[in-house]
Amino acid sequence: MHREERALARALKMEWPRNVLRHSFISYRSFSAIQSDALAQGPNLPS
Repeated sequence: MHREERALARALKMEWPRNVLRHSFISYRSFSAIQSDALAQGPNLPS
């Protein structure tokens, strides 16, 4: 974690879990990939 992130977390008196940004990015990217696959299939989605 960078100094600025640590300082912000300390100022807000919040816990900043290790690798939280990496985990958030991976979760967002996984969801985004699933959504783009569904959009690519379009009307061919099973009902």
